[in-house]
Amino acid sequence: RGLDEEEKEEMEGEWLSRRLDAGLFCLQTVDVILAWLVAEDQGAERKIKELLAERDEGLSVLGATIKEQLDTMGELETDEQRTTYDMLKTLVQFVA
Repeated sequence: RGLDEEEKEEMEGEWLSRRLDAGLFCLQTVDVILAWLVAEDQGAERKIKELLAERDEGLSVLGATIKEQLDTMGELETDEQRTTYDMLKTLVQFVA
């Protein structure tokens, strides 16, 4: 059965929300990877700083994304959640 106009409008909002969530997840993942490279490799850190500087940005833009991720983690109920939280807290120190 097809969707009527009202259902289509409701679903458009849901689909947009899902696409935005997926985009945010990708951004957060990329920023965590970049922060990890900064923490582990001085050559990578120089290159990442150089590329961010081309956009008049610095490592703090990575830190802001990671801090936002930390702020939205909620209750840390499992060992995996606590480990992830600790890892992100450590990484943010390298890009703050």
